[in-house]
Amino acid sequence: MPPSIAFLTGRRAPDAVRPVGTLRIILIAAMHAAALALMLWSEIGLVPKLVFVLTWGVLNFFWLAMLRRPAVAAALSLVLIVTVILLSRLKYDIILMTANIPEIKSPASGRLRRRPSFAAHQ
Repeated sequence: MPPSIAFLTGRRAPDAVRPVGTLRIILIAAMHAAALALMLWSEIGLVPKLVFVLTWGVLNFFWLAMLRRPAVAAALSLVLIVTVILLSRLKYDIILMTANIPEIKSPASGRLRRRPSFAAHQ
Protein backbone atom coordinates (compact mmCIF):
# COMPACT_ATOMS: atom_id res chain seq x y z
CA MET A 1 0.00 0.00 0.00
CA PRO A 2 1.39 3.46 -0.85
CA PRO A 3 2.42 5.54 2.17
CA SER A 4 -0.14 8.26 1.46
CA ILE A 5 -3.04 5.80 1.63
CA ALA A 6 -1.57 4.02 4.66
CA PHE A 7 -1.43 7.37 6.43
CA LEU A 8 -5.11 8.06 5.72
CA THR A 9 -6.29 4.59 6.79
CA GLY A 10 -4.24 4.59 9.98
CA ARG A 11 -5.73 7.78 11.39
CA ARG A 12 -8.07 7.87 14.37
CA ALA A 13 -11.77 8.50 13.98
CA PRO A 14 -12.66 12.20 13.76
CA ASP A 15 -14.16 14.01 16.73
CA ALA A 16 -17.57 14.05 15.06
CA VAL A 17 -17.86 10.28 15.48
CA ARG A 18 -17.13 10.37 19.20
CA PRO A 19 -19.99 11.18 21.62
CA VAL A 20 -18.33 14.40 22.84
CA GLY A 21 -17.98 15.65 19.26
CA THR A 22 -21.58 14.74 18.53
CA LEU A 23 -22.77 16.75 21.52
CA ARG A 24 -20.79 19.77 20.31
CA ILE A 25 -22.28 19.51 16.85
CA ILE A 26 -25.82 19.23 18.28
CA LEU A 27 -25.24 22.31 20.46
CA ILE A 28 -23.92 24.37 17.54
CA ALA A 29 -26.75 23.18 15.27
CA ALA A 30 -29.29 24.13 17.95
CA MET A 31 -27.95 27.69 18.09
CA HIS A 32 -28.06 27.99 14.30
CA ALA A 33 -31.62 26.59 14.33
CA ALA A 34 -32.57 29.18 16.99
CA ALA A 35 -31.18 31.94 14.77
CA LEU A 36 -33.14 30.56 11.81
CA ALA A 37 -36.33 30.48 13.89
CA LEU A 38 -35.63 34.04 15.04
CA MET A 39 -35.25 35.12 11.42
CA LEU A 40 -38.53 33.48 10.43
CA TRP A 41 -40.28 35.13 13.40
CA SER A 42 -38.85 38.64 13.03
CA GLU A 43 -38.35 39.18 9.29
CA ILE A 44 -41.11 39.37 6.68
CA GLY A 45 -39.67 40.08 3.22
CA LEU A 46 -36.99 38.39 1.17
CA VAL A 47 -34.45 41.23 1.40
CA PRO A 48 -34.63 41.50 5.22
CA LYS A 49 -34.18 37.73 5.46
CA LEU A 50 -31.12 37.90 3.21
CA VAL A 51 -29.69 40.75 5.30
CA PHE A 52 -30.31 38.72 8.47
CA VAL A 53 -28.50 35.68 7.03
CA LEU A 54 -25.58 37.80 5.81
CA THR A 55 -25.32 39.56 9.19
CA TRP A 56 -25.47 36.22 10.99
CA GLY A 57 -22.71 34.86 8.75
CA VAL A 58 -20.46 37.90 9.14
CA LEU A 59 -20.86 37.84 12.92
CA ASN A 60 -20.14 34.12 13.06
CA PHE A 61 -17.06 34.41 10.86
CA PHE A 62 -15.79 37.35 12.91
CA TRP A 63 -16.15 35.49 16.21
CA LEU A 64 -14.69 32.32 14.68
CA ALA A 65 -11.65 34.28 13.52
CA MET A 66 -11.24 35.88 16.96
CA LEU A 67 -12.01 32.94 19.24
CA ARG A 68 -11.69 29.77 17.13
CA ARG A 69 -14.56 28.20 19.07
CA PRO A 70 -17.70 27.51 16.97
CA ALA A 71 -20.10 27.14 19.91
CA VAL A 72 -18.94 30.36 21.56
CA ALA A 73 -19.03 32.18 18.20
CA ALA A 74 -22.60 31.04 17.55
CA ALA A 75 -23.68 31.99 21.09
CA LEU A 76 -22.16 35.48 20.88
CA SER A 77 -23.68 36.07 17.45
CA LEU A 78 -27.08 34.96 18.70
CA VAL A 79 -26.85 37.24 21.75
CA LEU A 80 -25.93 40.24 19.57
CA ILE A 81 -28.73 39.60 17.08
CA VAL A 82 -31.32 39.11 19.85
CA THR A 83 -30.14 42.31 21.59
CA VAL A 84 -30.50 44.40 18.42
CA ILE A 85 -33.95 42.93 17.71
CA LEU A 86 -35.13 43.55 21.29
CA LEU A 87 -33.83 47.14 21.24
CA SER A 88 -35.57 47.75 17.93
CA ARG A 89 -38.84 46.29 19.23
CA LEU A 90 -38.59 48.38 22.42
CA LYS A 91 -38.02 51.57 20.44
CA TYR A 92 -40.87 50.74 18.09
CA ASP A 93 -43.24 50.10 21.00
CA ILE A 94 -42.31 53.40 22.62
CA ILE A 95 -42.16 55.86 19.70
CA LEU A 96 -43.36 53.79 16.72
CA MET A 97 -39.98 53.93 14.98
CA THR A 98 -37.49 51.10 14.52
CA ALA A 99 -33.92 51.37 15.80
CA ASN A 100 -31.03 51.60 13.40
CA ILE A 101 -27.36 50.94 14.06
CA PRO A 102 -26.13 54.59 14.39
CA GLU A 103 -28.80 55.24 17.01
CA ILE A 104 -27.75 52.18 18.97
CA LYS A 105 -24.15 53.43 18.93
CA SER A 106 -24.98 56.96 20.10
CA PRO A 107 -28.49 57.33 21.49
CA ALA A 108 -27.96 61.01 22.41
CA SER A 109 -27.28 62.09 18.82
CA GLY A 110 -30.89 63.21 18.29
CA ARG A 111 -30.93 65.35 21.44
CA LEU A 112 -28.05 67.63 20.48
CA ARG A 113 -30.06 70.03 18.34
CA ARG A 114 -29.74 73.78 18.70
CA ARG A 115 -32.74 75.49 20.24
CA PRO A 116 -34.10 78.58 18.48
CA SER A 117 -33.42 81.83 20.25
CA PHE A 118 -36.24 84.09 21.39
CA ALA A 119 -34.54 87.20 19.99
CA ALA A 120 -35.22 86.04 16.43
CA HIS A 121 -39.01 86.01 17.02
CA GLN A 122 -39.27 89.56 18.45
